[in-house]
Amino acid sequence: MVQPKNKNIMKRVIVILLGLLFISFEYRGTPQNISVSSEDEKTIHNDIIAKNITYNVNFKQKHPYAKFCEEYGGVAIQHHLDCGVPASIQLAQAIAESGGGISDIAKLSNNLFGMKEAKQRRTTAIGTKNNHAYYKHWHDSVIDYLLYQRAYYNGVEDYYSFLSRMGYAANKKYIDTVKMVLWKWSSC
Repeated sequence: MVQPKNKNIMKRVIVILLGLLFISFEYRGTPQNISVSSEDEKTIHNDIIAKNITYNVNFKQKHPYAKFCEEYGGVAIQHHLDCGVPASIQLAQAIAESGGGISDIAKLSNNLFGMKEAKQRRTTAIGTKNNHAYYKHWHDSVIDYLLYQRAYYNGVEDYYSFLSRMGYAANKKYIDTVKMVLWKWSSC
């Protein structure tokens, strides 16, 4: 996992995670399409789902993506704070795109998000392999995903609408797939 440069940031992340853990017991079973009134409530809801993706609280066991979520979850929360994309959606995208880091593209290209090599923005990709960007390390694909968000996402538009408008994925049902991953693991 990428280590924060500042101990205060790490403390903040730990406090957020602990808070989410306690809050998640109160909000368990809340449907993904919840109608909330403020951005803070949406943020809390999505972060709760991200936490639920990590642990199956009802059965006191880890689900198949727990190790991946533990490793990448802190980075996803930092990205959420940086550019507004909910950590839960980032985790769901990485699970949908790379099976939580176990697909061929993840293993051979260190590409967690199925990113294409950028031509018009800054990138951390070192080339193209099998029509997708490849990276020296999976951390570089995560940074490239953040660079993509910073370059094109305004933080105001609904992120699913943004992905659809940008043509993020070739699969027309990509958004439904990401939502299904969120729904499946948030209801654990």
